[in-house]
Amino acid sequence: MDCSDLPMESSGQYEMIPCNSNVIQVYCAEGGWLVIQRRLDGSTDFNRNWTDYKQGFGDITADFYIGNDNLHTILSRKNYTLRIDLEDWTNENRYAEYNTFHVGNETTNYVLSIGEYNGTAGDSMKGERYSKELDGMQFSTYDRDSSICTKRLRSGWWHNVCTDANLNGQYYPGVNHTNAIDTIFWWTWHPDFIPLKSVTMKIKSRLRQT
Repeated sequence: MDCSDLPMESSGQYEMIPCNSNVIQVYCAEGGWLVIQRRLDGSTDFNRNWTDYKQGFGDITADFYIGNDNLHTILSRKNYTLRIDLEDWTNENRYAEYNTFHVGNETTNYVLSIGEYNGTAGDSMKGERYSKELDGMQFSTYDRDSSICTKRLRSGWWHNVCTDANLNGQYYPGVNHTNAIDTIFWWTWHPDFIPLKSVTMKIKSRLRQT
């Protein structure tokens, strides 16, 4: 029913049966985390339409997005923590955690609700720049745009007068892309749209935290 049901050292691909839903394929990471998004090498295009983000896309063992319908269904069952693991092109790793994480249904345009921040990467989702706070924002894609910035940043995401966290942006190898604003970036760690090497978003039930 949940990755936290597995032994803590387990990782790999599993079938999951969310409440009142069909079986879905998920990837469980060690520690009971359920991976909902991953960027590793740019092999999957994330500049997708509303339907793709609704249903999910990509390779569950590589670059993928779990899908907003699946995300809403899973998050509706329990209270979850969101963890975002980030790696830059010097191979340094940092993370951001939010102690609550909820995504509404399609009627709300998958409105985002996140709680308090903890981590080493800085808070790019509920940070000091009020105009960029993502809590309470609706999801946007290029064909269903709740934000003026979706087309510029080429990512399906919860934008608010653009964003300080563009984790579904375009994958650029290396850091020499100073003219690009649509990169995968986390502003409070690397500002000025400096692209990241890899990103993983994952969730874990708050009933079992380590």
